[in-house]
Amino acid sequence: MSLSLPPSADLALKLVLAHRDFPICLVSSVNQEQLEANLSAATAEISTEEARMLQELDAKFFRYLTVNHWENLEVTDYWKKMKAGGHVQKTDL
Repeated sequence: MSLSLPPSADLALKLVLAHRDFPICLVSSVNQEQLEANLSAATAEISTEEARMLQELDAKFFRYLTVNHWENLEVTDYWKKMKAGGHVQKTDL
């Protein structure tokens, strides 16, 4: 039995794999069928319609990203808020 991904999941996987600014793509599979569906979506050719949709998504959303990773963003934001509230991080621990 062959399982396929929902069209939105299939397109999302293709978007991430096609976008060179995304350094990693994490995909989850809970069973053999999902693994095969993910592999199929990842290796399938992008149709003309999907390419148009990916370009539209990129133009509407991703071109505005100034940071394309999450590394330390939450920690940095946390300590900015703590400092603004009068708290300091002890560095002599």
